[in-house]
Amino acid sequence: MRVGRWALVSLCGLALCAKARPTEQHAFHIDEGVHETGIKSLPFLRSWSMRTLELPDGKRIRRPEALKRYLQWSQVHFVDVTDTEDLGMHTVTAQAPSFPTELRYEAALTRLFGLLSEDVPRAYLSTFTSFFTRYYRSESGAKSQRWLQAQVEELAASLRSPARVDIFQHPWKQSSILLRIPGANDTLTRERGVTILGAHLDSTNLFPLFPAPGADDDGSGTVTLLEALRVLGEAGWAPETDVEIHWYSAEEGGLLGSRAVAAHYERAQRPVRAMLQMDMTAFVKRGIKECMSVVTDYVSPALTDFVERLIRAYIGLPIAHSAMHYAASDHASWTQAGYPSAFVIEAVFEDCNLQRIHTSRDVWNAPEISFAHLLQFARLSLSFVVELAGWADV
Repeated sequence: MRVGRWALVSLCGLALCAKARPTEQHAFHIDEGVHETGIKSLPFLRSWSMRTLELPDGKRIRRPEALKRYLQWSQVHFVDVTDTEDLGMHTVTAQAPSFPTELRYEAALTRLFGLLSEDVPRAYLSTFTSFFTRYYRSESGAKSQRWLQAQVEELAASLRSPARVDIFQHPWKQSSILLRIPGANDTLTRERGVTILGAHLDSTNLFPLFPAPGADDDGSGTVTLLEALRVLGEAGWAPETDVEIHWYSAEEGGLLGSRAVAAHYERAQRPVRAMLQMDMTAFVKRGIKECMSVVTDYVSPALTDFVERLIRAYIGLPIAHSAMHYAASDHASWTQAGYPSAFVIEAVFEDCNLQRIHTSRDVWNAPEISFAHLLQFARLSLSFVVELAGWADV
């Protein structure tokens, strides 16, 4: 999740940034399509390519790539629109989205929930956070993506449907991963569209020389989807309509990965029924009652109402609400592209893991990381996919 830190702009921080730049720049992949004269041929300038950033009030500013972290230190929220300024301009006017009025798969989902395990996502998260950083421009970030890709491919092979793992490449080193699971009813898929679950696979540390384990942000959402996928394969599930599970690169850079993917779908006029984002799913603050917090802005109200119905029916946790007032995660890319999206987080925003994320302390074994809470989001992911895409008798 893209969240500013408190009082992190300091002389110490600025000095550390200045010290880090020469080392970090030489590890970065040079942007393709950068128009500034000479940047491609001068490695020490590659982090100074100019980017167009959109602020929550809609104002757009031009800043060098290297100054994004300074904006994050300053708690300035932004979306990087440099490569996707036309997102939302190709949307086809469609009927208002509609979602099931009755939940049909209680018995099947109860069986799926019984297959969930805390041990599996714990093991995944321990390994996923062992990379020094998953920063999207770093070699370590690319290696972490390839490790995740291998896990997705292994789990996809266990599905009853002939799933395909596509690698969506970007101008930076780290790619996005798109798992496509075909439904049994092509006609119904064309009518309704694909059901998408998403998380982001990158991490960041506002002090670039330090590790960025990114356990909660967003290793938790990443392994939530892996665990849901594992259970779907073990249960022999196959959907009636197409399902996709996405792990996006470069969310921390301004929703870069998800904007590129959503723009691709929009330009191709691909129908999307619903998208649900999993970002920060594992933290329960000491002394605070466990809940799920439904985000109320940059989302589809109709889909959000449906997600709340799923929580009441299949999760049973209290429902809270959080207004973020900015494009806080990848769901916002799909909303801007004209597709219904929703976003649910681990707690009311002010009770989220704000003191640890974007630091070296966002580790998988932190005291308030709860894999039991993470599994509640796996239950939500399963119920979202099965109730929207169905269970084919094939």
